[in-house]
Amino acid sequence: DSMLSLDLRGTWLESYSITPVQDLPDEVNACVGAFGLTCGDPHPRLKLVSRVGWSTGPLTLRLQHRHLSAVTDDRIVIARRRGTTGPSEADLAAPVMGSRDYIDVSFSFDVPGQRMTLYGGVNNLFDLDPPIVGYSQQQANTYPSTYDALGAEFFIGAKIRF
Repeated sequence: DSMLSLDLRGTWLESYSITPVQDLPDEVNACVGAFGLTCGDPHPRLKLVSRVGWSTGPLTLRLQHRHLSAVTDDRIVIARRRGTTGPSEADLAAPVMGSRDYIDVSFSFDVPGQRMTLYGGVNNLFDLDPPIVGYSQQQANTYPSTYDALGAEFFIGAKIRF
């Protein structure tokens, strides 16, 4: 008995705004597709996760793709939206952080006759580096809450049912 499973999930960020000064409610910074000193962590417009799984008997194999769309330094984005002159891309260390695509693989195996499952895999299979921001105040010079800052991560384990 074999089974193939497909799953696609996505998030489209239509609006994300920050009002930096409470007393100036008309001064609103739109942060969709931006990151930086005003907007903080990157806010990609599109995030997708797709998975393919194949199960046969006690073995299950999974392949996952994670996508984050590109983001631009908020000083450029905010200036464009306001119709003002902001810094040029040449003035910034990382004006744009391109889209990122991560591939993860994993397996699980139900040990026959036992109440045990073995599992393992690799996240960020191709060891894709995170985008570098150029701000020394950022953790590891990137945004580890958004991007895989550790590179390829291997894991293995067992689950025992009592």
